[in-house]
Amino acid sequence: GSNGQKALSSCHVLLINASAVGTETLKNLVLPGVGSFHIIDDEIVKAVPKTSNGTYSEISNFFAIPDQCNDLPRSKIACDLLSELNGDVQGSHECVDSLDNVDYKELLKTQLSKKESLLVIAADLNLKPLLSVSNECYCHKVNLISVKSYGLIGTLRIQTPNHPVVESKPDHSIPDLRLTEEPLFPLLKAEYEKIGDLDSLPELEHGHTPYVMILLKALEKWRNSDSVTKSSKEQRFPESFKQKEEFKEMIKSMAFNFHTETNFEEAYNEAYLSYTPNELPYEVTEILNAYESSLSSSRAKDYQKDSFGIMIVALHKFLKSHQNQPPLNGTIPDMTSTTESYMALQNAYQTQAKSDFQEMKKLVQSVIDENSISGVDVSDEELAIFCKNIANIRLLKTRSFHDEISAQVKLSEVSSSLQKQDNNEVMEDLKMGLYETKVDTPFLWYIAVRACELFEYEYGTYPGSDSRELSIEADVNTIHKYMKQIIETMGLSDCEVIKTHVVDNSNIAKEIVRYFNAEVHSIASIIGGAGSQEAVKLITHQFFPMDNTFVFNGITCVSGTYKL
Repeated sequence: GSNGQKALSSCHVLLINASAVGTETLKNLVLPGVGSFHIIDDEIVKAVPKTSNGTYSEISNFFAIPDQCNDLPRSKIACDLLSELNGDVQGSHECVDSLDNVDYKELLKTQLSKKESLLVIAADLNLKPLLSVSNECYCHKVNLISVKSYGLIGTLRIQTPNHPVVESKPDHSIPDLRLTEEPLFPLLKAEYEKIGDLDSLPELEHGHTPYVMILLKALEKWRNSDSVTKSSKEQRFPESFKQKEEFKEMIKSMAFNFHTETNFEEAYNEAYLSYTPNELPYEVTEILNAYESSLSSSRAKDYQKDSFGIMIVALHKFLKSHQNQPPLNGTIPDMTSTTESYMALQNAYQTQAKSDFQEMKKLVQSVIDENSISGVDVSDEELAIFCKNIANIRLLKTRSFHDEISAQVKLSEVSSSLQKQDNNEVMEDLKMGLYETKVDTPFLWYIAVRACELFEYEYGTYPGSDSRELSIEADVNTIHKYMKQIIETMGLSDCEVIKTHVVDNSNIAKEIVRYFNAEVHSIASIIGGAGSQEAVKLITHQFFPMDNTFVFNGITCVSGTYKL
């Protein structure tokens, strides 16, 4: 939509390391029109002898770099080529001596001033700079995507300290019709009273009465039925399974001919809307509780720089004064009806929604005034989108990559005082045996890639750099040791799949050492596509991003998502 495109064009993307997977990811953001990008890299494209008749580039796995670009910074070449894809996108580049020695705190501070929002993409970064980037991004509340292509294995990791999703756009959502609200809001009640006696309506009008009105009429009839009036307790809505079935049969009996009157079939199928309470989903309640508790803690000012937080606090006030009912979203589903009846019903819902919106607008302003908030603007468009999607708002919080690593391996620069990570969800996934051949399980290969990163952190090179047999064997043993260490730290040693294919077997370690951090462009392209898709979700606050690690096993073309 237009608001998504606006968010995209207002975003600045920082790409750290112009590898194939990094440029693939950025390419897929430049094409739809991201606002601007900056590439920082430490490589110079050099010519390497191939035969006596020609040369090839060291960066030959990045198909876009032509031979005549030798002896130029890779960041410049990537920037120039990516800029050609979309003339409306502003690109810049920077070549540094080493990505390990960059002052990422200062870099982020500079990049944050470029546009309204910033997204950082870390591509194939070694562990040391990745930990620095992760820490700075988390501290500055900047979303980070780490993409890596390691031989035939690809990984993607999302890091976000607090990512609200207003337009999660679920595949199915329940219409917000408020049929269980008592009393009905005024305009809906007025439309209902216009109907009069259904049985006295002409056949054509009877067969085109909106199912919303049929459900309300059926409720009235059910409340006056003998089974309800003779009951020892007052009931306003069907509760038991038997009562709900009786209610649905009552809808059938109200039709002149149930099989030809589509509107009564619709009412029968949507009968649950007339007795199911309009309650906020658990996820929304959790968000409300989280923000309410933050207001009474030392983090009370955290929401003051966040328009989403202000709207949540305003919503909390709205719910308190409206029997825990949120603002009406104002949309109604398609239904069999005359144009006049449908338009009248739609107008009733839209008018009430506008009234609720105006009340929310006043509450937002009161939150801003009461807390002396400055520098935050909640536009009418933003608030309108929020009010229409209240039932579908979600919040994604991931742990930082820095903390994840500290829970898996003990590094001198990473605090080891944190508690071990809860990996119950990962354990359950592994027990389910989702893959035909268990050794193909992507998580096993994720552990292998993590072990290679630890190897590079300790020795300054990736395993497999020395192709002599004894060196390869030593690297395999070291990687196998690191893999078992990571598994133990993650608390997954008792998992049968891991014991069989990692603890008691070194075949995965042998294969990962064989890769020597090779970057296969087909794997880079797949991870780049997945990374850019998640980037768009983060930028636009539309759809719910993956939580939080995606692993692609290119050996057998299977993938998995894990919450780490």
